[in-house]
Amino acid sequence: MKMNLLTYKGRINKLEYLLVQVLLLVGGIVAFLLAFTQYGVISLLYLLVYYIINLMQTARRLHDINTSGWWSLLILIPIGQLLIIVLFFIKGTEGPNDFDHPKITP
Repeated sequence: MKMNLLTYKGRINKLEYLLVQVLLLVGGIVAFLLAFTQYGVISLLYLLVYYIINLMQTARRLHDINTSGWWSLLILIPIGQLLIIVLFFIKGTEGPNDFDHPKITP
């Protein structure tokens, strides 16, 4: 499975989105633990990378449900983090939509 984390174009299904969120969570735990050592700067850098990747992947997931990726900016506010949880349960658009064609999986 080829996954491009640094693009907002295209679509991403629920499983791929879940995988990205789990990887970001594991990285966040490691960054949190590093924050209390002399490598605390790494935690700040990870936080920046986390938000960039999270915004892009959330935009792609929103494209899968035929919604504008601009709604991914909601995750920058605390209550907007609930958007991530909701996106785990919404089924994507079958067939082509306004943003892309669905991925063909073997």
